[in-house]
Amino acid sequence: FRAERQILANLNHPNIATLIDGGATQSGLPFLVMEYVDGVRIDNYCDQHELPIERRLKLFTKVCEAVDYAHRNLVVHRDLKPSNILVTEDGEPKLLDFGIAKLIEPGAYEAALAVTRAGGRMMTPEYASPEQVRGEPVSVASDVYALGVLLFRLLTGQSPYGASATTPHDIERAILDADPQRPSTVVTQLISSDADEVSTPEALGRSRAVSPDRLRRRLAGDLDNIVLKCLQKDAQRRYANVRDLSNDIDRFLTNRPVIARGDDWFYKARKFARRNAQPLMAAGVLVVAIVGLSAYYTARLAEQRDRAELAAAKATAVSEFLANVFKSADPHSAKGDEITALELLAQAEARLDALDGQPELQGAMMQIIGDTYRSLGDSVRGQALLESSLALRADTIGAAPLAQAELFRDLSEAYRANEYYAAAEDYARRELAILERELPPDAPQFHYSYGRLAVILADQKRKAEAAEMVRRASEAKLAADPAPDSAYVDLIGNLAHMLVDTGRLKEAGAVHERVLRLSRDIDGDMHPNTLIRMGNYARYLTVCWRFEEAAAVYAEIIEKGGQVWSPEHGLVARWLGNRASVLGDLGRFDEARRDHLRSIAISVAADGEMSVRAMARERIHADMLIDMGAFAEAEALLAGVYERAREEFGDEGYELANIEIQMARLANRQGDFASAEELLRRAMRASSNLSAQPRALAEQELAASLSGQGRHDEAIAAIEGVIASRLEAFGAEAAPMAGSYRVASDVYRRAGDVVRAVDYGARSDRLARAALPEGNWIAAQCSAAYAEALLAAGRGEEAAAMAVQAHAGLAAAFGADDPRVVAMRALIERR
Repeated sequence: FRAERQILANLNHPNIATLIDGGATQSGLPFLVMEYVDGVRIDNYCDQHELPIERRLKLFTKVCEAVDYAHRNLVVHRDLKPSNILVTEDGEPKLLDFGIAKLIEPGAYEAALAVTRAGGRMMTPEYASPEQVRGEPVSVASDVYALGVLLFRLLTGQSPYGASATTPHDIERAILDADPQRPSTVVTQLISSDADEVSTPEALGRSRAVSPDRLRRRLAGDLDNIVLKCLQKDAQRRYANVRDLSNDIDRFLTNRPVIARGDDWFYKARKFARRNAQPLMAAGVLVVAIVGLSAYYTARLAEQRDRAELAAAKATAVSEFLANVFKSADPHSAKGDEITALELLAQAEARLDALDGQPELQGAMMQIIGDTYRSLGDSVRGQALLESSLALRADTIGAAPLAQAELFRDLSEAYRANEYYAAAEDYARRELAILERELPPDAPQFHYSYGRLAVILADQKRKAEAAEMVRRASEAKLAADPAPDSAYVDLIGNLAHMLVDTGRLKEAGAVHERVLRLSRDIDGDMHPNTLIRMGNYARYLTVCWRFEEAAAVYAEIIEKGGQVWSPEHGLVARWLGNRASVLGDLGRFDEARRDHLRSIAISVAADGEMSVRAMARERIHADMLIDMGAFAEAEALLAGVYERAREEFGDEGYELANIEIQMARLANRQGDFASAEELLRRAMRASSNLSAQPRALAEQELAASLSGQGRHDEAIAAIEGVIASRLEAFGAEAAPMAGSYRVASDVYRRAGDVVRAVDYGARSDRLARAALPEGNWIAAQCSAAYAEALLAAGRGEEAAAMAVQAHAGLAAAFGADDPRVVAMRALIERR
């Protein structure tokens, strides 16, 4: 009971009976409170309602969806049979009884589930798989087998092993040794039911709304093969999962070739003909008409022929273009070298001149190549090609508005990847304007487009607008398709971003964790979407100062990202840089430096040293060098990046402002407070378009700069403004507040307000020590500020004790000669 309760608590599906409550009575008797299902077992329901084969199959696929959902939540049912599947009056099946289910995930609920382990042989013999009968470990394949037995019964009214196997021993021998009959062969025989009542083929056909011979023909072929594939003795030869089984039934229902039938050209051609019977018949009539009237229409068709020739010429041009591109992958051309996707794209780009004189075609190829570059991580080159595509097709693409919207979407994605958020927003809104004009309100494109725009607005810290876009995206998604899918996961992922940006960190964590669970279920562990969502979760952990957890997540996605894309992909470079920052926060500077340098090298190789991403990676590395006290190295790195940024962007722009903030931070640490102020005021000019996080950092550094110059009233006003905005974003007890409280303690101490200095110092120390590992250097800096405040307040013994704690953490991270360590040693000696 405890095991079933635990399993059902994690399953929430419309075709699985819901657990409402559970526990034990005062006398210790366990109980479950389940959703009441007023229904009939599935085989009886089908017969009572005389459901034809197609409706039985559709009902069966709903059962498959429920079982597949359980599998994706790491649960094997192990007891699938008609009495465990009830169908309600409105035709919805409900899967019951997970009492002997097995969790696939190793180690999960081991104590509660001891009875379900391999060898327990808990099963219903007639629906058990060969491996269950042998007492071997069960898997997803065991449920596939049971579903095959169930499907056999729904189609034929009897067991795959006939009526002769009556005892459990006979049934087990049949499962292990006998080959099941084809469903099509048993429906024309006399049928013996479980109650020893003999039924005729005519009665069987009536319960399926068809004659016996028609039923035999309906089952012969595809359905025979689908059922028998489920019932293979060797689990490896069954369907790999229940979703594949369900998809094969859907192929049968829509007259497409089924996987179970194998690769037969004639069979596939026949399926195509059935699926397209009316168009093919119409085509045949048209051919006859054309042959009969060809002479009459020769002149009339001349113009159309010319158009066809033009279309053929375009098709030939594309064909030749692609043939030349992919010819480079031929072993004779490649000369034994392996050709990568990026090299093929480069070949394609180099041959674009072959399409000169055909601007629409050339522009379309540019768009495909450009967006593929962006997907592979080279968004700078991708953006350039997309811009060229738009320029070439400026006069023609307006005639195809949806194609124009697609180009605007690709441009928006490229500009966002390159962190040009204003341009990304502009193209996203232009795409939406076209969609709103051309498509019905419930078109599925809307929730993608609203969701993308929400992310762009969130990038710019425009919280209210971003939240509104998430709301509109959610409404559009529910209108188009209420079932959870990858698009839905994207939407709630955007919601998690909004919650982080508004400081609702506890809620954000719960949503992020749900995003990852759904992503693994829907897209899979190695899907690019799942890896990107894990990166977003790592960002959340970093914001919360949960640095060790963040580092572990980054390590996982860096490894997997290298397999899914390549170790040199732009996302891998970003995650390397992010992990480097987290490792620096943990004081693991050697590892951090290695990751920073690798991230920079990848970005420079992919995008060039003038790219925004390469400059951002170098700037972030310089930030860590400042933390380490490696001022000369940081100064040289920032000077080079600053000159390149000015050359690329002039004296304005977001990235230039971020570099100026880091240069000011370095100046403050070196005691050059006036230069720091000048840099910060430039960085915070309106044209810089700074988002909330770097602006808060700039204002915090400005407070330190003003305090260092003795302009205490201005410094206090600046730091209180920072604290007010961060309190609104995070709340008073959030770990990230510790850094601002530390600066505030220093500002008030220099201003002579020791009461507030001690108050802010105590808050900073308490929050940092609660969030960070023992001995962490960031926590040690907060303790150092608190020690300085206590000393200024005349509380020497307390100050010395706090300084001892700060000294240990700082010395471990930076060595005995670091000025911060020396200052704490002097404070200890002064007590």
